[in-house]
Amino acid sequence: MKFTDLQRIYRAAGHELRTLLLSIDLSTFDGAKAEEIKRKARRIVTYLNGVSGRWTRQTTKIAYEKATEKAKAQLWKLGRRIPRGTPPARSGPQVVEATADTALLKATGSIMRTVERFVSAALMGTGATKGLIGAVQEFDYDDVEGEIADLAAQAVKLELSRGTLKKQIMDRLRQLVGDENFIQIGDRMYNLGAYARMVARTTLREAQTQATLDQCATYENDLVEISDHNTDCELCQQYEGNIYSLSGNDPEYPKLEEETPFHPNCQHSMLPTSAEAQEARRIFG
Repeated sequence: MKFTDLQRIYRAAGHELRTLLLSIDLSTFDGAKAEEIKRKARRIVTYLNGVSGRWTRQTTKIAYEKATEKAKAQLWKLGRRIPRGTPPARSGPQVVEATADTALLKATGSIMRTVERFVSAALMGTGATKGLIGAVQEFDYDDVEGEIADLAAQAVKLELSRGTLKKQIMDRLRQLVGDENFIQIGDRMYNLGAYARMVARTTLREAQTQATLDQCATYENDLVEISDHNTDCELCQQYEGNIYSLSGNDPEYPKLEEETPFHPNCQHSMLPTSAEAQEARRIFG
């Protein structure tokens, strides 16, 4: 499964979830219908969890193996050979796979929290449109519920019709999932497709890095070179195109303190190099 497949599936799930939530009719919405909405959302999330597990197992392994061959070819070009009696150093793709699994499971957990938040706000909106101001006041408000309570209070003050209040509430709920931003990580909300793309790209870079580290350990090669993309990213600029020592024992090169990728969606990678290769580059250009 390609990383674009993961993005496509997550994007489709985001569209389905948004359609599901916006199908709510505040005139007839109640607790039973709220539970049905949540059950349907959980089925979508369960499906995403299954897809994510298959993706991490398949794609991470393939990316690691391709990067292993690339690192080996580079090491042979550098004249490196596995020292006699040295067992292969292989952390393998499992660490990367576990990291990707965690990121995707965190996402689906967040999706359900967003759904539950929406449903709770919709139930509050139903109470408000039916004039159940006392019921509305019983809620422990979050920001959206607080806005709905304010809309209800204003409707009473201005003697607005229930239809007008219903429209105002639905407009506010529609904004909540307007861009299909169901995933909250820290203070940021992510669209499902964009989040899946970010995790996929980052995971592929992490697999490449782990393969390079494993091969450098096997071939006892200490130096690596960070790729150069003429980036304008302040975080990456300090590393771009530079040579680093993995052990920190080489007096000519600094120890690599941060491994690629340096941030989510980072395009930087690293490959083995050697002092001899760098000297030849200085001489011959």
